[in-house]
Amino acid sequence: MHYAAGALFRLVSGGWVVGSLDLLGSPASLVRSFGNGVSDFFRLPYEGLTRGPGAFVSGVSRGTTSFVKHISKGTLTSITNLATSLARNMDRLSLDEEHYTRQEEWRRQLPESLGDGLRQGLSRLGISLLGAIAGIVDQPMQNFQRGSEMQSSAGSKAKGVISGVGKGIVGVFTKPIGGAAELVSQTGHGILHGAGLWQLPNSCTSQ
Repeated sequence: MHYAAGALFRLVSGGWVVGSLDLLGSPASLVRSFGNGVSDFFRLPYEGLTRGPGAFVSGVSRGTTSFVKHISKGTLTSITNLATSLARNMDRLSLDEEHYTRQEEWRRQLPESLGDGLRQGLSRLGISLLGAIAGIVDQPMQNFQRGSEMQSSAGSKAKGVISGVGKGIVGVFTKPIGGAAELVSQTGHGILHGAGLWQLPNSCTSQ
């Protein structure tokens, strides 16, 4: 219970409440993208109709393209933000500062394509799985070595080992979940960047 409570406190103090909208997948951005797509879907054909049959056909094509792009962007962006937020919070929950710092540094390296996203996501999932397994042994050992370096008493060393076991057990659950969410996040980023949807303008009417 002590480690579960500590993990929950870490989430709240570390920004779970602040990131609550990301946990919902950035609903405002999703609604805005849907709205822009629907607007173009009707507006562009109507504007073309006022200029003649040829412009109407062109308007239908451009409106449909804009609709599909905005819906795709909104949905993918929402899923990607949700997965990123979940991965980040699971990393906080792991109580492993080294793991959290490493994941945050890697998270800044956004993929440029679907292939990059899959490669980076699978790599981080694998590392998270290995970290979850290794943490059961590594966390108690780290605490024991720390106690030895500080010349702590036998009782303090034992408490340190027990604390490390608790952290390792928490990591067994949180790290794989975080790794799976990171795979979804990196794949989403790769699709968005590769398809040119990441910085899609609000309206595709400049053509």
